[in-house]
Amino acid sequence: MTPSTEQVRLSDEAVIPLSTLDPAAPLDDLAWLDQAIGDARVVMIGESAHYNREFYRLRHRLLRYLVERHGFSAYAMESGFVEGWLADGWVRGGGERLGDVLANGMTSLMGLWTPMRDHLEWMRQHNRTAADPVGFYGIDLPGSMVSLLPGLDAVIAYLAQADPEFQVDQGLRETAAAFAATSAFSAPAAVSAYGSLPPERRDALTAGLADLAARMTGRRLDYRRRTTAEAYERALRFMDLTVTLDAMLRQMVRGDHQGVMTCRDAAIADTVEWILRREDRIVVAAHNGHVQRWPHAMPGVPAMTPMGMHLADRLGAGCLVIGTTSGGGQTLNTGPGFHTGTFFTDLEEPPQPGSLDALMAATCAAPFATDLRRLSPADTVAVQAVTQQRYGAYHAEQSPLDAYDIVVHLPRVTAAEPDRDAVAHAPHDVRESFSQYRPLTDPIEAPALVLIPLRPEHADEMAVVLADPRLHAFTGGAPLTAPELRARYERLVAGPPGWRNWVVWSREEERLVGYVQATIDGRTAEIAWVIGTPWQGRGLATASAQALVDRLVREGIDTIVAHIHPDHAASAAVATAAGLRATDRWHEGEVRWERTV
Repeated sequence: MTPSTEQVRLSDEAVIPLSTLDPAAPLDDLAWLDQAIGDARVVMIGESAHYNREFYRLRHRLLRYLVERHGFSAYAMESGFVEGWLADGWVRGGGERLGDVLANGMTSLMGLWTPMRDHLEWMRQHNRTAADPVGFYGIDLPGSMVSLLPGLDAVIAYLAQADPEFQVDQGLRETAAAFAATSAFSAPAAVSAYGSLPPERRDALTAGLADLAARMTGRRLDYRRRTTAEAYERALRFMDLTVTLDAMLRQMVRGDHQGVMTCRDAAIADTVEWILRREDRIVVAAHNGHVQRWPHAMPGVPAMTPMGMHLADRLGAGCLVIGTTSGGGQTLNTGPGFHTGTFFTDLEEPPQPGSLDALMAATCAAPFATDLRRLSPADTVAVQAVTQQRYGAYHAEQSPLDAYDIVVHLPRVTAAEPDRDAVAHAPHDVRESFSQYRPLTDPIEAPALVLIPLRPEHADEMAVVLADPRLHAFTGGAPLTAPELRARYERLVAGPPGWRNWVVWSREEERLVGYVQATIDGRTAEIAWVIGTPWQGRGLATASAQALVDRLVREGIDTIVAHIHPDHAASAAVATAAGLRATDRWHEGEVRWERTV
């Protein structure tokens, strides 16, 4: 049976609307999950690409529902298992600085974004009063999947307590340090350094790690008696993951990328099982390519067996898989520019025909979910016709009915906002790369207007919009010519990541009519707005400022500031409408207005 030519979308009956992605919003629109989850001990939530704001928020919101309504007790994330204990300690009330936890308690840059801060803050707040606290676990290989040192050092620290007379061969750590990486940014250099080691030195490292693993296994009873059963099991998992990472490095040098991914996903599945021996029900958050129950092929690499297939084999119906799709927006840049600050790129729009993303995008323009196990016959045929799925910037073969139980579609995904406190606590190579980051500022839509990211080519039209000298009555200066404005816009676009600028497009006039800007420092943003004289008095300044403030608040900014001349009644009215209030503080002859979320 083949789908009819009219069947280009799922029926309305297949659409389960999601009213919001706000983790703090009421959860009533997620009640359909009750039937979907059943008795599953593991709910896996995918993402199409890393570091998208909307995927972070979706997982946060689903975790809150599963914890509050179904008693789930752990969040297990695609991040280093060894490093994750720092984050677990913090959500359980530890005294570490959150910036340090985000930077060093998570690997592969997963913690360096403001939605992840919000996520951990919610877990900690929940745990303050919860009878059954929610734990945090990493499930991935340590050292951003390239450095043996985090795992090896954790093992050595344990052995100092469990076997103080035993001296670990210093050569093991010296060899591991020779190609250590501090983050994902230094991973390519680390792999190159490992490949440059003499083969006999790499072999000695592998043999030494095997000896350590054998010693820990053979002395299990002694070690448990000298420490605790839990400390031993945790250290043994550190050891096993370090041995696996060493095997992955050997495969990288041989060019066996399929072997690398196969080893990794099997180890992740083993770690999830390890967690299940301690927790009754857990949420697992990882890329779609890991959670799916279908072989996954990355570009240029033969298909491999992902974690989802391993867990389906071991847990059966005890594991529920939620995949994701998106319609457009921004995605992780997997090209070389990533290492020099170009972290994101625009998604191809629309998704390729025949893809799961295209089917979902054609079905509904708002966020929604669909339960693939409860489709009508016609909808089932439509999904069976899907042959591929988009994974960030690439497409790969897919069989959705085999891969997922539920699919959540997000019409547009955007780059998450870097958490400046976390970046400040990160290693030097991370700070250096983030200092070069230039966000792909997203348009902001409102009923009467669109705020379009500023570009130098807007200068000609904006020179006309800003030509009236009266616009400078309270701020000083004079109108700029088009070439002067272009030079200014080029500086703004090339400026620090905290410089955010938009031009205002009027839907009614179908032209540019002004601009707004935000200068972001941590979780504080100072904003400004200007509407050209011919378009003033129509509410455009108020609508622009409100749209900008709403976007900043959604991105995690908690303090909005504006400085307004005391005689500028119109700007004061706009600030008031945007929720700002005048303070008794002044700056260079202007009153500080402020809104605290």
